Amino acid sequence: MQTVNKPLLIEVSSDSNGQKRGETLKQRVIVNNKGTQNAEVDLWIAATDDRSEVILRWCTFGESNPLKLEANSQKIVELTFEIPLEAAIGSYNYEILVDAQTQYPGKLDRRPQQLRILPSDQDAELDTEPLFSLQPATSSTQPFPLLPGETLDVKIKVENRSKRVDRFYVTCPEFDQSWVSIRYPESPLETTGLARETDGLELNPGKSGEIALSIHPTQYTPAGYYFPTVRLTSSIKDSLVLLDVIYLQLMPDERIAVQLNPAVRRVPAESGLFTIDLANLGNVDRKLVLRASDPEHWFAYAIEPFILKLTPGTNQTIALKATPKSGGIVPGVAKDSKCR
Repeated sequence: MQTVNKPLLIEVSSDSNGQKRGETLKQRVIVNNKGTQNAEVDLWIAATDDRSEVILRWCTFGESNPLKLEANSQKIVELTFEIPLEAAIGSYNYEILVDAQTQYPGKLDRRPQQLRILPSDQDAELDTEPLFSLQPATSSTQPFPLLPGETLDVKIKVENRSKRVDRFYVTCPEFDQSWVSIRYPESPLETTGLARETDGLELNPGKSGEIALSIHPTQYTPAGYYFPTVRLTSSIKDSLVLLDVIYLQLMPDERIAVQLNPAVRRVPAESGLFTIDLANLGNVDRKLVLRASDPEHWFAYAIEPFILKLTPGTNQTIALKATPKSGGIVPGVAKDSKCR
């Protein structure tokens, strides 16, 4: 009899021929005990290929094992599949199985199943997002080296993949705006030979264009690594913000300007007082120690202060006093004195 040969039977139903990523699938399983004994039935699922193993982590059961079924009865168990957003699109193969080894040894029943994962609504939305890229390409391991006063010209390529005309805008909010210049393509006017500047990159569906970005840090910008974010926004979708990063290495500049005033003075006929103007023309902090000497060693020198710090773009004036040694009269001009 059927009740003896096949005491356990599974009936499976679900309302979906495919499930989108990020959604939940409910699957109803009816477990039938058609035998003559009360049974403790185990219900589980098993993947039928390596790729489908991941589905075991997505599934939870509405009833815990073992299921207690009286003779000639049934129980409905709901399986819930939580499909993650990162799930790979395609088909997953598995089986639903029941067994009651104590009451019905060797009478296992199984039902092959397939779960199809479809692109999510978010995937469809992402497919219409614009593409944009930066040239030259940079990275954290290969930043673009830039000398003080130089300009980095970046080409921003944009492709409009939507079905609507869109206007795109670029910002670089993490930089001082005096460092950044953005130029959009010119648009022709109706008058032949004339053009006008635009405030955005307007692209028809499926078309591409370029935005020019120039980065020109000021002369005294401190040396070091910078990684400003470039943001692309859309005029038809306020929530759209695409990001990329430019990696820069601003190279050090250690130039110091030194000026002795006056350049020539006769001592002792004239005062032995001088001033020294120092300016940090570079982009690194400088700590300076100054001393003065002359080849013939005729003078003793006093410098105040003889140690100073100069940040980029700053200057300072210090006093230098030259005194003839032993009070002697020194011929010539003290123009050979050196400061360093």
